[in-house]
Order: sequence, then structure tokens, then C-alpha cells
Amino acid sequence: MLADFADAESGRDHQVGGYSDALQSPIEVAAAYGAGLTPKDPGLAAEASQQVTLLQLDEDNGMLFGDGGRLIFGIRRDQLAAHDFSQVFLHVQGH
Repeated sequence: MLADFADAESGRDHQVGGYSDALQSPIEVAAAYGAGLTPKDPGLAAEASQQVTLLQLDEDNGMLFGDGGRLIFGIRRDQLAAHDFSQVFLHVQGH
């Protein structure tokens, strides 16, 4: 269904799962920052590696998120495996 929508919307980058097409920082790093870690924390890379893309929505004619923005939803691997969507991380990116 997303592929049909992308074709209709001139190749917008909507996707479920996979690697996000981040405009700025990757969702994995943004979620680690959201968990309170900083670049100086030795656990930043480990936390970032636990994050995966859940959903990415690109701007199109019906949805605007700033100037060429994207909404990227991330989740920890263990929470996804447990079907626990209570801690989904949203990262809004734009130009």
C-alpha cells in the first residue's frame, strides 16, 4: 500500500520499518539523546543500536511538517518484540 501511495505522490519516502531516510540525525541517535544520553556518554552507541525505525512519514500534498519535513517514529528492539508501543519515540525533522 505504501508503494502505491509513493507512486501517486511523486516518490515520497513513506515507509514501515527498515532504515529511516533521516534529513538530519538518524532516529537511532535522536532516540538515544531522547533517553537522556549525550555524545560524552559511553553508552550512547549501545543505546542507539537498540533503536529501530517503526514508521517514517514524508511530507506530501496533504501532510506538512515544516519545510520539507519528515516524521520518524522509532522504538527499542525489545519493546517492539514485546509489542509494547507505550514508549515510541517521535523525531520531527525538516530543512
